[in-house]
Amino acid sequence: MGVLSGPRDLVLVGGGEHARVVAEAARTRPDLWRVVGFVDPEPCVDTARVLALARLGDDEAALAAAGQGVLFIFGLAGVGVSQRRQRIAERYAARGACWAAVVHERAWVSPTAQLGPGVFVAVER
Repeated sequence: MGVLSGPRDLVLVGGGEHARVVAEAARTRPDLWRVVGFVDPEPCVDTARVLALARLGDDEAALAAAGQGVLFIFGLAGVGVSQRRQRIAERYAARGACWAAVVHERAWVSPTAQLGPGVFVAVER
């Protein structure tokens, strides 16, 4: 694989409060990520307004961009295994979507850790 130049386009799946946290973490790394918007069946007006972030539509709208270099990250909060998130991930994967690993610039991650696609690492405030 070649070296990437510039930030990658990132779309959040979900538009609620957790999506705002993920978007802000991604924005701490403008060298890696360009947050282009979020998808959610609800309008999520607060997220669009507070973060000046475009709602791109629902999952179908996002999936139209799958395979075009856009990466996705969950903005849906959850602890442990979430069947809802798993169903969404499977539906996206079936359409060729790729998941990003987003790490806040101030987060410390062990050099021996292996972060997989879809991982989000935050910092405590």
